[in-house]
Amino acid sequence: MARWLEERGYSFEFEPSDWGVSTCPDFRVTVDGQVVAIEVESIESTGGFKSHPAGVAFSRSMDKALRPVRAKIKYGARQLKPLADRDMPLIVAVANPYHRPVPFSADMMIAAMYGDPSYSFDSDGSARNTLDRNGKLTNDHPYVSAVILLRQAPGVRKAASEWFDANRHRFSTSEDFAAEVRKLTEAGYCGDEQAVAIDLIETISDGPRVPPRFASGPQDTHWVPLADKSGITKVP
Repeated sequence: MARWLEERGYSFEFEPSDWGVSTCPDFRVTVDGQVVAIEVESIESTGGFKSHPAGVAFSRSMDKALRPVRAKIKYGARQLKPLADRDMPLIVAVANPYHRPVPFSADMMIAAMYGDPSYSFDSDGSARNTLDRNGKLTNDHPYVSAVILLRQAPGVRKAASEWFDANRHRFSTSEDFAAEVRKLTEAGYCGDEQAVAIDLIETISDGPRVPPRFASGPQDTHWVPLADKSGITKVP
């Protein structure tokens, strides 16, 4: 989170001592003169794989698959709750640094927030995506302004893949190819492997809004509630 904030040029403090609350949320960030509080949570649980024998096929309900994500949203929201009366945007950021086998994308984060993915069928037979039960923010934690999904920016793998497709004919052995890739990586040709991007998903609540330009990175996405609060859509 700190790396992303630094890359955006935002002024921030980590665990400021003067929050005046025992939970001490992780970041106080200033954007366009507005103060934002961010609590960061990392997924460590393997979810539905925790007690399952390796190599055996099985299925999981969407509720069970999303429980590790929902647990982190819940805990982060509790950490922010003491600041709920301070008229500032409160954000829970969730990361998956250990690449645990849990659903971890913007659409799955929205499902964790507002309900298991499902389908509804209109009278003409057409189907559309809807959200069902179990959303962690459907009725709880109305003071949370947004949830952030922290992820590796996709540019590194894309650049490396495009380079390989264009140059694979130049190498007779995999060792020669690997050596060249190492040189290119060290030179920064494929980009920064540590580059961070976010998916910023604003909540369907009446809490303070996040500054409009907050998700300003080239690989960031921004999601906002529809005007009638019946769903969430991606900002073009």
